[in-house]
Amino acid sequence: MNVMNPSLLLLSGTTADDLRARCETVLNSFDDHANHDISLADLQARLAVVTPGPHRLAIVAATVGEARRALRRATDLLPDLTDDPADPAHWYAATVTDSPLRVAFVYPGQGAQRVGDQHVLADLDPVFADRCVQLLDSSVVPGLQPLVTAGWSGAPDHTDVDSTPLDSTAINLTDAAQTALTVLGVAATELFARLGVRPDLATGHSVGEFSALHAVGSLSAEDAVRLASDRGRIMRAQLSDGEYGMVALRCSGEEAGALAEGAPEVYPTCWNDGHQTVYGGTKAALEPYVAACRAAGIVATPLPAQGPFHTPLMAGSQQGFAALLADATMAAPVGHFVSTVSGRREADPAAIRDLLADQVTTPVDFRAAGAEILAQAPDVVVQLSGGESLIRMLRHDHPELSFVGVGFGGTSDSRDTVLHHLARLFVTMPGIHLAPVLAHNGVAARWRLQDVRLDRHSVIKLPAVAPQHAAPTTNRTTSVTSPSHTTGTTPTPGAQTAPAAQSAAVSPEAIRTALLTAMAEASSSPVAEIARGGRLAEDLGFDSLLMADTLRRLSQQVPDLRVGELALENVRTLDDLTQELARAVGASAGPAVATVTRPTPEAFVLPDSCERTLASFPELAAFERKQAEFQAAETLIPYYLPHDGIISNHTEIEGHPMISFSSYNYLGMSEDPEVQAAVVDAVHRYGTSVSAARILSGNRPLHDELEREIADFLGSEDAVVLVGGHATNASIVPQVVAGGDIVFHDGLAHDSIQQGIKASGAARHSFPHNDMEALGAALARRRGSYRRALICVEGAYSMDGDTVPLAEIVALKERYGALLMVDEAHSFGTMGATGRGICEATGVSPARVDILMGTLSKSMASCGGYIGGSHRFVEFLRYNLSSLVFSAGLSPANTAAALASLRVLRREPERVRRLAANADYFRAGVDRLGLDWGDGAGTPIVPVIYGDSARTLRVANELYRKGLSINPILAPAVAERLARLRVFITAVHTRRDLDAALEALAEISEATLVGATA
Repeated sequence: MNVMNPSLLLLSGTTADDLRARCETVLNSFDDHANHDISLADLQARLAVVTPGPHRLAIVAATVGEARRALRRATDLLPDLTDDPADPAHWYAATVTDSPLRVAFVYPGQGAQRVGDQHVLADLDPVFADRCVQLLDSSVVPGLQPLVTAGWSGAPDHTDVDSTPLDSTAINLTDAAQTALTVLGVAATELFARLGVRPDLATGHSVGEFSALHAVGSLSAEDAVRLASDRGRIMRAQLSDGEYGMVALRCSGEEAGALAEGAPEVYPTCWNDGHQTVYGGTKAALEPYVAACRAAGIVATPLPAQGPFHTPLMAGSQQGFAALLADATMAAPVGHFVSTVSGRREADPAAIRDLLADQVTTPVDFRAAGAEILAQAPDVVVQLSGGESLIRMLRHDHPELSFVGVGFGGTSDSRDTVLHHLARLFVTMPGIHLAPVLAHNGVAARWRLQDVRLDRHSVIKLPAVAPQHAAPTTNRTTSVTSPSHTTGTTPTPGAQTAPAAQSAAVSPEAIRTALLTAMAEASSSPVAEIARGGRLAEDLGFDSLLMADTLRRLSQQVPDLRVGELALENVRTLDDLTQELARAVGASAGPAVATVTRPTPEAFVLPDSCERTLASFPELAAFERKQAEFQAAETLIPYYLPHDGIISNHTEIEGHPMISFSSYNYLGMSEDPEVQAAVVDAVHRYGTSVSAARILSGNRPLHDELEREIADFLGSEDAVVLVGGHATNASIVPQVVAGGDIVFHDGLAHDSIQQGIKASGAARHSFPHNDMEALGAALARRRGSYRRALICVEGAYSMDGDTVPLAEIVALKERYGALLMVDEAHSFGTMGATGRGICEATGVSPARVDILMGTLSKSMASCGGYIGGSHRFVEFLRYNLSSLVFSAGLSPANTAAALASLRVLRREPERVRRLAANADYFRAGVDRLGLDWGDGAGTPIVPVIYGDSARTLRVANELYRKGLSINPILAPAVAERLARLRVFITAVHTRRDLDAALEALAEISEATLVGATA
């Protein structure tokens, strides 16, 4: 018997009999895999992508034997199946209705934090893990990430952590604890939203209120984390270790209060429930109070807290935090937010701000808040971190109320417990979809099932209707795609058999079901919305492209459907299309599909949660607040400055001549006379635009010449050019990978790569920047679970100015059977002896890199992107890559500029040598000044890292006043500790230019340093 990690198997059906048939099918599928390595994780992934029906069964099994036993018992007991948690392979069963359920989210406060908490969710869902790391990177608590992510198998690590053992007690420091809890709470909220579980009401214990406010739409994720982190920082700054304390008492608030009467500097901090109260104060005052409590028979447990939170002793922190709250962007809740200060639902952002400030010195009344939550009669209560501590409090005070309560994290953060809680939600909530957490640890495509209808990744088997002369069938369903397995009908002598390509006629109802699924997938719309019917174009919004996508998806589900033979000329409505599809696949001649008369629509009421105008977007308000901060500080906003003339080593901004270190005109091609003449000639010959997609009438000889010369220069077989560098990455990634695949990308990968990954639907794994050991471990652990794996890196990284260890990457990609894409936006034209890029610089054959991507806007003084690779692949892209096929071709001017620049570069490789010499000279100068320029080398990008956004901005402004254009890169574009100036060196910079910049940096850096420490 193979012993494995527990897996969660989800089965469902439209009826109890349907569910039994599903169980039988899955049970039989084990025999089909007898000669293979059976993986319950694969079966878990396969079943997780099924759209669940109302009759549901969830089985938690650790071994194949447990799973088979549970399936046999379920098959025997159906339709009378109920929960059987006593079974070794636990199951949960229920019939779920479409009736909406009320859901409450609750979030714990300080004390619930643990090192490595939520490691199971992080393992189940890499998106959750990545989001936590992203939010942790934005916080200002040093050393927090390794404490939060300790033991997470799939979490990327974007920080450099030495080998010093973790101090696990550091998680209890006030700022660390409050930030960690909020990061986990916010990320878990976003995860459950992707599962289809959203709260109608939310509350949080103490710092948990920030996560609760995010859950109801009042705070953005980033603002929630920032406020919690600032709150913890302010509180910690007030406290002196050892002076204060807190104690948990096993008694009611009334009992604890009676003993505290007359006790100086002892105050209530939390009323949790009827038998749990917390008091705080100075340690000197707490000692006799605790002794009195114990003498009265009350259990008193000291807490590992730094201060007497929520008491008047914290008044020193309240004012500072109130000032931060006043500047915070806060929207009205779209659900119910229950304050643990007032114990009531609160809807006014101003009142909520006041309550959050008051909470610093006012006891947390979770007892009252819990009563208010339960007064709203929630069907489901979910605690998103810290286990079930708050749920137990709710049940203690209100044992008469019944609700489904599940908690995640905490001391029960085990895979078995998490899967049991997910199982309970699956058999409770109608709209839940657990694929995001169950489909990553296995490969759905590896588990073959003959009769499970999936909403994607699988052939849909349609229920068959017996031909008119067929004998009665003993099987409930018959596949229209596998005639060899058709046992459901036995034709009588003389009966006319169905066409050879299909096993039996198919009901129009089954075809309609498959059609609705395909239409919903194509349009990203709910099935219920499509099922209302009506006219395809006018009512449902299906144009020719959407219709073609729908029929493509449908043909994958129903291989007997020949799309080219459909008579679609007179198809106008969903019913028309259903009837035509039924005819095409030989549907039974039963009653015609009735024409649906659309009922008079109900009066439309827009829910309060909907944002009605662009002006109502919270992110717009946050942006305007940031702009106002710049303006109030009378600081030059260093963005969208109008540069006049050609930007090279010099530029002009609003009439002021400047030395420019802010453009990537690396080789000075933009002002080259030969390049400019080629542009003028191209415009005279071809006009300003090609005015069409290249596949149609937008192709010009210049395009073909440029592609041939790029391929020859790179050393690849072929190349294709596109109109934008960002669009090139954003479209090539989803062309190569999709759902069921995985992308491993460097933690500093450009936004365009990450947008492409999101659009692809592939799983993603971010590895620490240039950490080959981490990449190798990730490939070893995860590569085998996916159809395709793509590694995305950059030749030269535009933020740090360092390069990829290409030879090591290539060795890993070849060892693990992965594909490799290298973005050469900043290495093409700048690296290697002749500017041929990272392959020339490292001695790696371009043939060993599957996709060489680059841009034309930097060394080539143009605009656009290119893809280099094998001729077969590039030719495929010419007819399939959306950003090429559906976009106008590169303009004649830009094409000519790139082509002429490339020809000049081939003739004048000394430009590359001048560029490298200038970069080395400047880097050495920065080093002599004692400034931090990171680990980069060999590129024309030199960061000057100040580690403080405010100081970096001051330096950039002073440089501007001295006639130097150098861009600041501030948080959140980079972590606050990595705020920097980004200096772009060019081949046309003179030593005088470089020395002027170094002298200014020396003067300004010294002045700002003195000002910062004065």
